[in-house]
Amino acid sequence: MANTTRTVNKASRSKKSQASQGDTPKRPGPAPRFTNAQIIEALRLSAGIITGAADILKTSRQTVAKYIENSEELQQALEQVNHRTLDIAESKLMSAINSGNLTATIFYLKTKGKSRGYTERSELSGAGGGAIKIVFDDDDSKL
Repeated sequence: MANTTRTVNKASRSKKSQASQGDTPKRPGPAPRFTNAQIIEALRLSAGIITGAADILKTSRQTVAKYIENSEELQQALEQVNHRTLDIAESKLMSAINSGNLTATIFYLKTKGKSRGYTERSELSGAGGGAIKIVFDDDDSKL
């Protein structure tokens, strides 16, 4: 029994010495590579949602984000896709407004009608609409 244990230990040492010489089996290769065209198409199909693009490509969100981070072409493509998606959303909003949707109308006025006073934010002003004058008294004895 002692000999068997010794044999296993010798075999282990033999594998360890091979490992130090670089003869170990290699791990599986890197994640699949994608072309910019494949990533752009996945971004287009997912309306610019990176997780959606990753699902289409059957990879992780981090992988797609890394490709985008490292490629100006992909950054520009993502920006274009996001603008296109925003255009679609704005068109839907206008359709809702045209259909008489009061919520859509109020939302539009709160976001686009600020210059005409459609806002929930209160703005304070001084006399005659000017700046508010604040005077500090450095006299601590009044505290």
